Amino acid sequence: MGYRPFTGHGWGDDDEANAIIGGIGLYLALNLYDYLVVRLKWLAKMRRMVVKEHNQVSATAAVVSANEII
Repeated sequence: MGYRPFTGHGWGDDDEANAIIGGIGLYLALNLYDYLVVRLKWLAKMRRMVVKEHNQVSATAAVVSANEII
């Protein structure tokens, strides 16, 4: 099943078949790379938001404890 569509067209050698398979592999690899880049950027954004929220909570806690002392 693997080479029938390629040899059925009367192409001279398997170089064309290898090029098609290589092109499909490159297409999949680049799409996977794009997917991973988008996910990593999203994770970095979420991390920044969590750190910012944590800093705001910490700053509020310090103000509340200072008010209790007074």
